[in-house]
Amino acid sequence: MDAIVTIGAESVVCPSCSGKTIGVESITLKSLVVPRSLERVRDTTYRYCSTKSCAIVYFAADDPTQSFLCDDLKIRVADKETSESFPICYCFDWTTDDVRRELRDTSETTIPGRIERLIRLGFCRCETMNPKGRCCLGDVTRTVKRLKSEPAE
Repeated sequence: MDAIVTIGAESVVCPSCSGKTIGVESITLKSLVVPRSLERVRDTTYRYCSTKSCAIVYFAADDPTQSFLCDDLKIRVADKETSESFPICYCFDWTTDDVRRELRDTSETTIPGRIERLIRLGFCRCETMNPKGRCCLGDVTRTVKRLKSEPAE
């Protein structure tokens, strides 16, 4: 295992793959882990690893040996998915299939705009629904751009 790079007390790379990570509050884990793993969640900052090939989804910033894998979660984690179909917006239940369907039917998608409107209305729950613990709109926009560039079916 590679050495863990730290800034202050928080690890910034994954202890398994040495990939970049982002900070996630414990409320996100408390909302997303399966009941059998819930008592392992502590009130600390966690790190989220987005590396597709890495088994770790979360690890404790103050104890990188404490980690959570996909099997510890109630949801599918888009960044860890290997299939073509995966969630892109957890609050409003949009998937890549929804985007592809709109693109196929209309050559455009209204999904990012619909998500933006619902966010403005205060209906998002990203902190407790999205595995990253933050707004998905940037990920949605990047995914839509990528799907638009794919050859039409």
